Amino acid sequence: SIAMTVFVPHINVVTKRAAMDIPVFGWGLRHAPMIPVDRDEPGQNLRRMMRQGKKSIRDGRSILIYPEGGRVPPGSFRPFTRGLAPLYGHCECDVVPFVTNAGVHWPTGFKIKKPGVVTVRFLPVIPADRDPNVVSDDLEKLLNFEKQKLLNKTS
Repeated sequence: SIAMTVFVPHINVVTKRAAMDIPVFGWGLRHAPMIPVDRDEPGQNLRRMMRQGKKSIRDGRSILIYPEGGRVPPGSFRPFTRGLAPLYGHCECDVVPFVTNAGVHWPTGFKIKKPGVVTVRFLPVIPADRDPNVVSDDLEKLLNFEKQKLLNKTS
């Protein structure tokens, strides 16, 4: 997430509210444009995400959302959360999907980070005028395929 703020200026990141409580790191999150989601407030999260997402787009910001809901170990897959389709439909904007192999070098949790080259692959733009549920299903298949392709290239 933090690296993407360098690649994509004027970005608003959908992030876990709990991450904002991490010492030092959380301070940065609280002072950056974020759309916090709280696992204990599923209905409110979706409404907040749609409201703040629409405002972000109006303000000229991009929105970064990890549709799997969090980091997934390399080679693993997790179904998309239910927020992507409504957010896409509500914001009525193009989507630029991307995949990365960062998890190969930077596993989840506080494990040892390994040196290496992280690849970020941006995929073709998905226009704003498609059916949100179809986009979500197609994106899930595309991103899983591209992640595996990138992982095979890294191995």
